Amino acid sequence: METVWKILELVLPVLVMIFIGQLSKLRGSISQETVNGMKNLICNYFLPIALFYSLATVELSMQMLLILLVGLVMNSTAFGLGFLFKRLFRIDNRYFPYLLAGYEVGLLGMALFPLLYGQEGLGYLASLDLANCFFFFFILLPSMQASGGAQKQSFADKMKSILRVPSVIGCILGVLLNATGVAGWALSSALGPTVKACISLATQASTPLVLIVVGYGLSFNKKIMGMVLKTCSLRVVGMAIVCGVSLGLFRLLGVSSPLAAYASIFMCSLSAPYACSMYATDETQQEYISTQLSLYVVVTILVFTLLSIFG
Repeated sequence: METVWKILELVLPVLVMIFIGQLSKLRGSISQETVNGMKNLICNYFLPIALFYSLATVELSMQMLLILLVGLVMNSTAFGLGFLFKRLFRIDNRYFPYLLAGYEVGLLGMALFPLLYGQEGLGYLASLDLANCFFFFFILLPSMQASGGAQKQSFADKMKSILRVPSVIGCILGVLLNATGVAGWALSSALGPTVKACISLATQASTPLVLIVVGYGLSFNKKIMGMVLKTCSLRVVGMAIVCGVSLGLFRLLGVSSPLAAYASIFMCSLSAPYACSMYATDETQQEYISTQLSLYVVVTILVFTLLSIFG
């Protein structure tokens, strides 16, 4: 019985926040413009702060570099499976393969994973997310834009794009200050508790906002639900394969930390990046992508619950 209450303590607040987001949409309490503002606040400020702190305080080692490399393999495997499944199941939708690759670590993963494993666990997820960011900007996004007829970007333009992303800046600064010892010195100084309190407040504030945004985005249009459910099902199959690959690589490379395994399992429960919906060329495709991304939160919550029991 004690285990049940512990699970409810973790999972029920998440479901309540998502429900509030959906209820706010149905009642017209908040507008899409407000939600977009909340997304900007999270992605431009709260998320970079969380990533910066997790990478500034995590123990840098060869193991963390290996985790980053495994993250690249996970993304590449998922991307290849997307095109393989498209051919095997004869799916006539050019955006389908892109919804089987990439992970929404930033907006959703960073809000939920620390609830289970704290800032230490967040460092492992951040390492995987760094690989995810590079894959998204250099492979997934250019391929998606090309399929929609957009002009290709040069390598220099891609670098400029990725280096302007606040979360990437937060990751880079966190690693640099950690490696130089500045972060350790600052956090152990008299000002350290104040800095930690500010960061803690910012990260705690982001979690309910993220879940409200996710709840607001849930949509159930019957016209596209068949394709949405098929995409969700095949992503679950693909992610099971990717998860097996990542856990096998961790074992092969000698990455023994359970937190690395939990981070990999949890990342595989996340949807494709929410930004994918911005690059579809017509409204029907945008709705299909947005609905699939929103509905996939069911898988995320299920894995989150299982990790709270067994992790």
